[in-house]
Amino acid sequence: MKATLHFSLTFLLAFLASSSQAERVFPIGSGISGGDGVFAMQEYQGKLVIAGNYTSFNGHVRNNIQGWDGTQFYDMPGAFTGTTDEVNAMELFGGDLIAAGNCAVMGNVSQWDGSTWTIMGSGLPHSVSAMAVFNGDLYAAETGHVHRWNGTDWEDFGSSFVGQVKALAVYNGQLYAGGNIGSLSGGGALINNLARWNGSEWEQVLTGLNNSISGLLAADEGLVVVGTFSSAIGGSLTLSGWTVYDGSQFQQEGGYAYGAYGSTNYLSVCAYPEGGYIIRSSDHSFWIRSNVYTYIDLMGVNAAIAYQGRDLVAGVGSSSILAYSVAQGIGEVVPGLLQQDLDVNNIHAPIGITPVLLHGSAGDYYLNGSDYWTGSAVGHFPVDLGFTVPRDSMTTSIAYGSPWISGYSDGVLHSSFPDSVGYFVNGSGGLPYVGPIANVMDSSFYRRYQQVWKLDTAMINYHIAHWAEADYQMPYVISSWPGNGDVANGEPAVEAPFVDLNHNGYYEPAQGDYPLIRGDQAIYTIQHTFQDPDSLHPALPMDLHLMAYAYGNANDTDTWNTVFMNVEIINRGAVALARRAAGA
Repeated sequence: MKATLHFSLTFLLAFLASSSQAERVFPIGSGISGGDGVFAMQEYQGKLVIAGNYTSFNGHVRNNIQGWDGTQFYDMPGAFTGTTDEVNAMELFGGDLIAAGNCAVMGNVSQWDGSTWTIMGSGLPHSVSAMAVFNGDLYAAETGHVHRWNGTDWEDFGSSFVGQVKALAVYNGQLYAGGNIGSLSGGGALINNLARWNGSEWEQVLTGLNNSISGLLAADEGLVVVGTFSSAIGGSLTLSGWTVYDGSQFQQEGGYAYGAYGSTNYLSVCAYPEGGYIIRSSDHSFWIRSNVYTYIDLMGVNAAIAYQGRDLVAGVGSSSILAYSVAQGIGEVVPGLLQQDLDVNNIHAPIGITPVLLHGSAGDYYLNGSDYWTGSAVGHFPVDLGFTVPRDSMTTSIAYGSPWISGYSDGVLHSSFPDSVGYFVNGSGGLPYVGPIANVMDSSFYRRYQQVWKLDTAMINYHIAHWAEADYQMPYVISSWPGNGDVANGEPAVEAPFVDLNHNGYYEPAQGDYPLIRGDQAIYTIQHTFQDPDSLHPALPMDLHLMAYAYGNANDTDTWNTVFMNVEIINRGAVALARRAAGA
């Protein structure tokens, strides 16, 4: 007797807390353990030097600073070895590596020549917060002082400050200092937290800022300034914790960059290898380049570096549980996003890798490409919205929807769904619903499938017209489109739909093949069902190919206000199942 199965696809509506979108961060081994985390990274003599306050990296015990070549560890013995020591900053100077922070026995700043740490002169009396190289000289800041290395010892550079200098940076040929500072010592000039060296003395930048500065970085856009300030002194411009100084004025950049999380306290800023920079609060980090803001899935990024062809980020805390294994303190940033927003028409519809569809979270934000903001000022971040109609109304009409498959076979109820709660299997890591059913779900598997693909017809048409040109830069979403599975790993030979120009059954975008989508814009992802551990019913082993799509014609009222969801359900079980006609 042939088994007959009734399918019912249910979108369960409920309210959940927001889950975070991310530029994907994958672990590098077991990561950082103990202490406060990583504060700086530097490549020196081919080795990656990881510095901060910690006890071990990838299981190798060495407090606070150690080298690594991708395989071997290097202890760099002799400095910053105490559990209360820490490295706050590193610079390359005179062919040596300079590390500074808190290490009293080494004068808080020390020079590594490749084999030995050396105290620099008589050292500095207090913990060093920042360093910079300016006009060929090395500078270091501690308490309210900025010091210059004269080749033999440290000397005061200009007047000291009342307060604490927390950051140094060189921008447009000038040295800047920022921190919690109010004036020059001895009744000197007023300095409201941001100072510039004018050739003979420190001077205030414009009218200054109304609260403390914690980080400075020279970027293509200007001098990036982060801290706890909310405006310039005497000004009406809202800055809300960070700004870019372009040499003549403070720019209102991201505004409430963490508006969805209620934070306007920014703790650091660092350059990103692919361009732009990362700013961080206590628990969120954003990569900012041009007008695009991308959430980085590692809490508290303090440092970023390109090493051995990989983009690495490091800091405080860990990545989210939306990973095959959580990155602890340090990780590799890989292409692909965990969530994208379908936004071609009058609806904002977030689609992520989890089965919790149409649920809002932090994501890719565009200063000049989005209509929804936390406030009226241009540049504010969008509110953490879910399915929103109209898209600029901040009215969310759906909490979320999740596919759930159930049916009868020979009178027995079967039930399965992509697990939306238990992200980890037996505590060992892994996202049980990501990708197709496969024999092995390891790092390589999750790098491929732990993402969503967002495409539109303009992108695909451009690929069709230009793929054969020598200077064509193929978009990542087209080059990584999962048209074919790894058959040796138990995956289907053909997965995501595509146009096969040479009809060889294999997706080859470099030969002109291209993804086949519905609508004018689409977001695609692959999931599979997972046995509910609390279920008394046999599972249905199914792959789910999910494509949300919409049309961008404002003159068509119906499609302008509609999001379509196509769910292809593929039976991956051993038992042949048949759909029974309605009424049968």
